[in-house]
Amino acid sequence: MIPFLRKGHGSVLLIIIGGLLLRLAFLALKYNSLELDASFAVQGELARNILNGRGLVVNQQHISTILQTWRSTSMLVDLEDIPPPSSEYLQPEYSNEPGYGLLLAGLWKIFGQRWISIRLLQILIDTGMIFLMFRIGMCVWNRITGLFAAGLYAVLIPQIELAVRPHRDAWVTFAFIVSTFFLLRLILPRQKREEVLIAIGIAFVVALTAWMRSTILVYIVILALTMFFLRSFRRATVLSAILIMVFVALLSPLLVRNYTAFGRFMVTRGAVWHSFWAGIGQFRNPYGMKESDEFIVKYFRQRYPSAHYGTPEYEDVLKDEALKLLREYPWWYASTVFRRAAVIISPKIGREAFFEDSSRPTNTGILNVGLSRWILLLIDGLMVAALLSGFWLSRKKWRLALLVALPLVYTLLTLSPFYVVGRNIMNIYFVTLIFAAVSFDFLIQKVETRFRVAQREDV
Repeated sequence: MIPFLRKGHGSVLLIIIGGLLLRLAFLALKYNSLELDASFAVQGELARNILNGRGLVVNQQHISTILQTWRSTSMLVDLEDIPPPSSEYLQPEYSNEPGYGLLLAGLWKIFGQRWISIRLLQILIDTGMIFLMFRIGMCVWNRITGLFAAGLYAVLIPQIELAVRPHRDAWVTFAFIVSTFFLLRLILPRQKREEVLIAIGIAFVVALTAWMRSTILVYIVILALTMFFLRSFRRATVLSAILIMVFVALLSPLLVRNYTAFGRFMVTRGAVWHSFWAGIGQFRNPYGMKESDEFIVKYFRQRYPSAHYGTPEYEDVLKDEALKLLREYPWWYASTVFRRAAVIISPKIGREAFFEDSSRPTNTGILNVGLSRWILLLIDGLMVAALLSGFWLSRKKWRLALLVALPLVYTLLTLSPFYVVGRNIMNIYFVTLIFAAVSFDFLIQKVETRFRVAQREDV
């Protein structure tokens, strides 16, 4: 097999085609999956109102109607097949970023209000990520590593499931992979014009994704600091300034909209502190909190009847209560940060070892496939070992290795203190696949070398 891969024969193209066919098959199998349906409904409702010229507003009653229709029919009925409400009770959307709704509106303007358009777009982009995985792996180690990385990503079932859903989290994966690819291109000397274009490209991709998922917001700061790792101080200052200015310019309309609608400058979604309390509920805790949106809303409504979910007042209450928790239980909270970090590194083992309710679908992590528990634990352990060994084997190319590991490091720093679900882990699992590919390539080379030595000794 290995000589075949080394000679080429369209192996990368075969992996890409196979990955595309697998994604289309999953689209057919999972077309009516209603997992995360509440998120689908909110973004679809946003898109409906954008198309009708109403702006970034939603009708909560119509969202309930959409969900009732889906759940009663067990089908993801297209919004154009659901009758519009007889009366509109519109309010600015606060708890979700509006970028995905804007993207949906653009696609629906052309193709009609059907989910198939966004799902096919995400499948095509995710298939393109297979090729970028090949290029990243080849840059870090060699062509065989690139092929292994591409092949592993092509068959990564949880990422495929995320890509075929009409859900915004898939775009975080795309942003991390594309920005990593761009960063690696800056390792070698480039013309100044090309460097500027790369910086603009990185800022554009991250800003586009930040409109959809604010968890990636601070990543632009990490990328700006990385410029000083790759270029002289003077040149890095220029490139960092370009990154920040383009990013801020692209995010400024969202900033203005939020100030106009809610009277406060914010670029995150209005559910940061709600997510914090969901994270507290992932462990046995002093408050009896559970990892359930309904439980959290009920818990705080009983104490603060005027605080309604999806409003600035609700978030302010949860923030004050979170600060109180941090003052009263600092060491217990610190332990939860380390436990979430372990889950990010080792999804299956970490979840079973630390999470209070490891059976929740949102907590299943990256290894959410229909295999026995012990097989999943074994696979998880092997992949963690492959990640660590691959990073160690890449130490001679330590600058490349650190650039590839950036999304993982960033996720550990930003999500470990708050909340971790399987979708977050999927976004950065490509890092594990790349370093695992390094380990697999190294092992195969060792086996091949010993086999050839043994053959010569036999002769």
